[in-house]
Amino acid sequence: MHESVLEAFVRFSTPLEGCVTSLYPDIKGLLTVGIGCLADPVSLALPLPWVLPDGSQASQAEISAQWHALKAQAPRLSKLHWKYSAPVTTMRLTDEGVLEVARGRLLANEKILRGYFPNWDLFPADAQLACCSMAWAVGAGFPQIFGNFRQAANAQNWTAAIASCAIRSDNNPGIVPRNAANKLCLANAQQVLSQGFPIDTLFWPGTAPSASQRDEALRTEAEIAAKEHAEHNAAGWDSLTHKLREGLDLTHRDDDTDPPPDVA
Repeated sequence: MHESVLEAFVRFSTPLEGCVTSLYPDIKGLLTVGIGCLADPVSLALPLPWVLPDGSQASQAEISAQWHALKAQAPRLSKLHWKYSAPVTTMRLTDEGVLEVARGRLLANEKILRGYFPNWDLFPADAQLACCSMAWAVGAGFPQIFGNFRQAANAQNWTAAIASCAIRSDNNPGIVPRNAANKLCLANAQQVLSQGFPIDTLFWPGTAPSASQRDEALRTEAEIAAKEHAEHNAAGWDSLTHKLREGLDLTHRDDDTDPPPDVA
């Protein structure tokens, strides 16, 4: 995975998922924590770095007991805000724990994605981010279901991938902004290949420049460089002219020392 994707993923996902340090059931009743990290079944919750109110690490028995207590109420609480679930448990993730869990899940998902995308390392950063986003929302095995997307991605035809990347948003309006973000990333990926940008450059949340925009940027950059060069030369010429007008010795040494005497 490109380092730019690894560094940006939490920033990408937090607005889409929120960040919650306590367990809560998602809209499907599956227990979740952190930045939308699935903790269901209980086997996914047991390894997480839970802490109790006194700051001590929660034991496996405590984690299991609290997990099952919340799971029993999931049908009711899944229809409510996550804050209604918080009082059911006392174990929490620290801020560092949230990041640790998110990074671990991201890298675990990547291992699975590599099985579906043999040329994963050659994907533009924006394309990798879109794939990681889809895996976060529907599971890292999503390419098995999204066959057209898998075929387009392996051909690096990101325009075709846009047409086949939509995740169903029925009864789940939170998917709508994720679909939009994924399409932006895939459009950026297509531009990266078309314009020859470095594949490890991540353009999200911005838009990769088109050919005309890139040409204009290069022209502007060249004009600025030429202007700075001209100003630098002009400043040097003005300094030289000033010294000539003042009758200064242009061979004056900064250390103000006399030259060594001639040796016969």
